[in-house]
Amino acid sequence: MMIVEKAEPNPLVLGHTNGYPLGSSYKQDSTMAVINPLRFTQQVRAEITKIVWPTRRETMITTVMVFVMAFVFALFFFGVDQLVQFVLNLVLAF
Repeated sequence: MMIVEKAEPNPLVLGHTNGYPLGSSYKQDSTMAVINPLRFTQQVRAEITKIVWPTRRETMITTVMVFVMAFVFALFFFGVDQLVQFVLNLVLAF
């Protein structure tokens, strides 16, 4: 005898939209939400206080590393370009 469990369908697939089953009582409101400027400003200020800014030393180290890596990649691509040019000159010289 085989036991088969009936699984509930995933609400995000099989004919469902936005996580709500088709025909449910949820209605999407087509009007825009009213935004309170004072509350928005308070929320922005609260989020800004959560930011952890880098120190001057961290900023300088990161900047120097960017310039060093740019120089290293410039040297690499210069070398690759010179190699390709040399090979093409050999091939096209014949």
